[in-house]
Amino acid sequence: MGRVDEAKGIYDLIPVVNNLRKQFPDFTLHIVGSGGLKTSKEEERFRMELKKRKVINHFVFHGYLRGIDKFNLLANAKVFVLPSKSESFCVSLLEAVACATPAVAYNLPVFRKLYKNNEVITVPISNVDAFSSAVYSILTSTSYINKQGYSLLSNHKFSYDYIAKREYDQFR
Repeated sequence: MGRVDEAKGIYDLIPVVNNLRKQFPDFTLHIVGSGGLKTSKEEERFRMELKKRKVINHFVFHGYLRGIDKFNLLANAKVFVLPSKSESFCVSLLEAVACATPAVAYNLPVFRKLYKNNEVITVPISNVDAFSSAVYSILTSTSYINKQGYSLLSNHKFSYDYIAKREYDQFR
């Protein structure tokens, strides 16, 4: 979810799909996002690469989604993948965690700081084999619910009252 470009690690998804389609021939990645002219050209280049590698049928492009459409997709996904190699926060990852969807991402410093209780499975940056293995472990598990992510939301630090009070105190 976000920009479809190389900086977001989109090309790392090609070997991940190649690794997973052997065990899961119907495996499909849903790409959500859009952007400006540069991103549109990047998406076109990415689609050409998918065709060249004969994996285009494992990808569905939704463009920009918001509201209930976005959350329905997140909540019904078996896994959320984020191959981005640089992030400052990543709202889409938090949204996946909030939907109790298991998530796999590269081990970026911001994720180590934010997700301290295994709410997100992280793997070394650019290690597509480890990324594939993490996704495989989720797809072969008995549950597609991110229990750690779900419990994160019940933490009082994420309640409206707690956040509102902290915000209010900042401006006093």
